[in-house]
Amino acid sequence: MATVETAQAVSMERPSSQGSPRLFMLPFHGTSEDAQPSRASAAVATASNHSNDDSASSIDHVMDKKPTKTITKRQKAKRHCAKFKWWYLGGLLIFLVILLPILFKVIIPAIVQKIVNNQGLPVESGVIRAVSPDELSVTLKTSLDTPLPAMINPFEMNLYNKDSDDPSPFVKIQLPKVKVNHNTTVTVEEQTVKVLNEKQLVWWFSNIFDQAETELSLSGRPKVSLGALNYEPKMDLTVKVPGLNRLQGFTVEKLEFTGGQDGSSKNIRGKLILPNAGVLTLGLGNLTLNIISGDVHLGVVNVYNVELKPGNNTNDFDGEIYLDQLIPNLGALLDSQKDALTVGAIDLIVTGNSTIVNGQHIKYVESVLNNRIISTRIPIMTLAGDILSGILSSDSQSSLVNVIGNVFGNSSLLESTWSHWSKDQTGDSSESQPTEKKRDAPQFSLVQNLVRMSVRASLKASIR
Repeated sequence: MATVETAQAVSMERPSSQGSPRLFMLPFHGTSEDAQPSRASAAVATASNHSNDDSASSIDHVMDKKPTKTITKRQKAKRHCAKFKWWYLGGLLIFLVILLPILFKVIIPAIVQKIVNNQGLPVESGVIRAVSPDELSVTLKTSLDTPLPAMINPFEMNLYNKDSDDPSPFVKIQLPKVKVNHNTTVTVEEQTVKVLNEKQLVWWFSNIFDQAETELSLSGRPKVSLGALNYEPKMDLTVKVPGLNRLQGFTVEKLEFTGGQDGSSKNIRGKLILPNAGVLTLGLGNLTLNIISGDVHLGVVNVYNVELKPGNNTNDFDGEIYLDQLIPNLGALLDSQKDALTVGAIDLIVTGNSTIVNGQHIKYVESVLNNRIISTRIPIMTLAGDILSGILSSDSQSSLVNVIGNVFGNSSLLESTWSHWSKDQTGDSSESQPTEKKRDAPQFSLVQNLVRMSVRASLKASIR
């Protein structure tokens, strides 16, 4: 007989949860003959099983099943990513290939450029000193404010006038290497620079002299390092710089006649107050200034080694009053002083004459000062006191008489008059009295008369 492999169900009983036997099937492998007893046994078991109540019968035919496990969203996402990870990785690489060049070539440079554009670069202090006809010495102190740390490497900065017809730089300065982080002070140490455009330098110096505040334009290509990343943004800024405001407050603090006692033509000396309302110290060298009243050129004064620091600067001066111009033009001079005399004062006008450094004329300073007018008003009482202190000094009387005598062309006449005053004061008419002694006596009378004139002018001014 041929062997046929079949799967037979063998019934076996095991206790159920309700206490009644449960029927379950086991696979059977064998020949058809071997399966016959099994079928009989299964039939018997089935028959006996039908005798049980309905509820037990329905439970016995149900097989055991495990409960279904719930999958969370995270697990689903994890399985999804694991399944498509190579797709996602490829997409990420493509995204980075597109984004990174844009980030480093466009986005970060734009941020750096915006930071540079927002810089104020305030000029906190500095020194500009004339060195030669085509050179300047420059020192500046400013500050940078950045939201993140960076290194600025040395670079060249142009100084120019943005609003002029020729906005080419008049000087170039070198900025040092500096590490900036938030508000950081930047100091440009003293450096001598060439004057590249004298006309534009004169234009800017004129604004510095005339205005209380002027503008200065700056341009350059700073080299900014952010770690290993280097950028060169374009700098083009215009900053405010406080100016001299036409030397408001300029005055003659002291003036006295020396009478040319040293044999030179210089016959006055004193002190000037030169104010500087700005923040820059200006080194101008030796200045010669004209003194003018109305249309009369009264003389010149020399101020040496002028260095205008912020605030009031007191400088010694000496010079010459042109007495040969003063006496013949006395009428015109008094006419020009009518308004000032009503308030007991005298108006003087000062203009530039020459500027010399190391024996050389500095044209870019002379072009400014020689075309500017500085006005000052001196009280008559102050001026009279200063003049008298010089006239009545024993070492200047003889020379002063000679000077005035030359003006009138008759020195002997003045000496006789002076001797007459001396005789009245001393009560001695002796001709043998030395000339110098005769000149010492009239001091009180002369002082008294001049002071009287000053008091009268002051009283008239107060009454009006």
